[in-house]
Amino acid sequence: MPSHLKEIDIKKIVLGPSKAICNSKFMDLCTLPYPGHVKGCPNFDKKTYCPPRVKFFPDVYEDQVYIVAVGLDFKAYRKMRKEQHPSWTERQQRNPLYWQGYLRKRLKDYANEVLAKMTEEKNVIITNPEAVGVNLTETCRRCGLKLEWPPDNFVYKMYLIGNRKENTKN
Repeated sequence: MPSHLKEIDIKKIVLGPSKAICNSKFMDLCTLPYPGHVKGCPNFDKKTYCPPRVKFFPDVYEDQVYIVAVGLDFKAYRKMRKEQHPSWTERQQRNPLYWQGYLRKRLKDYANEVLAKMTEEKNVIITNPEAVGVNLTETCRRCGLKLEWPPDNFVYKMYLIGNRKENTKN
């Protein structure tokens, strides 16, 4: 565990079941430019789990899903980073490089724990919900979790757990 994250609160959440809110336009988010990546995500059309190599969510999965999430107290995290590095800009304090891998590992472990307790054989972990067209902000909102854009208080990493439709492959 990164030493700078040991004292920061981590939330573990399971919500649902709920209908996954989908729109194929979310698959296009991967092509939008962001700092350091003028053509969007470098994984687009390269990784098997990224668009356009993946199918649209409703074509592969049933619409009822569970949201499995881990959240980092982002306000406390940024305060701690500011104290550790007073000269850092706001952008440096928010940089996912310093916290995303930690949350990703916690999420993977937690999602596997949750899946192991489920009895439905067709349940699978969906690790790339937005890449397959799921609007996570709206799906979470309907379950009572309001995501912040940009995040100020809590930042989340999340997977979905759902049932694959008969005779489908991702």
